[in-house]
Amino acid sequence: MNIGLLGVAGASVLVASVDWFSKVRSFQWCGRIASRIDTRERAVALTFDDGPNPPYTERVLSALAQRGVRATFFLVGKQVMRFPDTVRHIVEAGHEIGNHSYSHCRLILKHPALIRKEIVLTDRALRSAGVTGEIPFRAPYCRKLFVLPYVLATMNRLHITFDIMSSPADYDGAPAGVVCDYVLRYARPGSIIVLHDGSFRAPSDRSNVVEATRLIIERMTAEGYRFARVRELLSLARAR
Repeated sequence: MNIGLLGVAGASVLVASVDWFSKVRSFQWCGRIASRIDTRERAVALTFDDGPNPPYTERVLSALAQRGVRATFFLVGKQVMRFPDTVRHIVEAGHEIGNHSYSHCRLILKHPALIRKEIVLTDRALRSAGVTGEIPFRAPYCRKLFVLPYVLATMNRLHITFDIMSSPADYDGAPAGVVCDYVLRYARPGSIIVLHDGSFRAPSDRSNVVEATRLIIERMTAEGYRFARVRELLSLARAR
């Protein structure tokens, strides 16, 4: 038996296992995490990542306002600094604001001080833009390992992930109807749905997300669902 080949195979399995563990949405080794909520009520949370990103964030806000839906926006600190007026529009419309790091880098294999800085700088930017109350956190790319959960635990921060993201992904330009069909196929009471009004990769146009938002609200409302901000969804049952 070739020892070298066994070593390579073992290393490959280890790398794959670490990669899986770094992005699993419903578990982290310490601290609090919520990927969905245990509830019988037909309520879900609609969340948006990577903004603010005018004009698409404003178009999403308009789509939400047309149906009286409140959502949660996980914002990137650098974008907040660029577009504070858009953040104020989100706040004024009654939506919830979350922290999605300052630079949108993968917060794995990073020093605790850097991770804390990414979170704190974004909190400060959000406060300067008028955000009040508790600020939930979501890791970029939903990536974590050991250090990020530890830092969040020391800061007593809840990590909000999700249980539904469309495949093919909305951020890769998937048509609105495809995104909506995927969400409707897998949505269940207590789901946390993620869409992307912001852009950190091509294509940068988020018109598909605006239309998908309209379709998701229309079809899920017809199926008896209501939409809640994350903190409201959390109040329905124990996070898991």
